[in-house]
Amino acid sequence: MTLPFESGRIIGGCGLHRGRSGEIEAGYWITPGCWGGGYAREALGGLLGAARWIGHSRIAARHALDNPASGAVLRANGFRPTGRTTRYQSLGRGAEVASAEYALELGPRAAPERDWTRATAYAEEAGLGAAA
Repeated sequence: MTLPFESGRIIGGCGLHRGRSGEIEAGYWITPGCWGGGYAREALGGLLGAARWIGHSRIAARHALDNPASGAVLRANGFRPTGRTTRYQSLGRGAEVASAEYALELGPRAAPERDWTRATAYAEEAGLGAAA
C-alpha cells in the first residue's frame, strides 16, 4: 500500500510479507521529510485491520535499533517486544542493521458489519441507497 500526500507525491508505504521464519511480517517506511506526522501509525493501523480481516492471527515486525520512533509506532498499534534482536538487510539503507523484534496477536476475525459481496453494499455505505 502506498501513502500519497496531498500533492499526490508518494511519502511512504506499508505492507505484509512472509519473513525468513515463515511468519507474516509488517513493514513500513515514511520519507524523512514527513516523519512525526503520524502517517506510519495510521497506515500500520489500517494494514492491521486488513490483516485481521483476511484471517491473519499473528503479525511480526521489527525496527532498527537506532530508530526508536519506529518502535513507538509498533507499540502504538499494539505490538509487544519479543525480547529478541536480529540483523536484517535494510533496503532503504542498503546495509545490514541490528533490529528489535516485535509481535502482535490479532485474535479471531470479526464478522463484517455489512455484506460487501453484494453489488449495492458500497452505494448503501455511501448513503446513496440501493444502486439502480
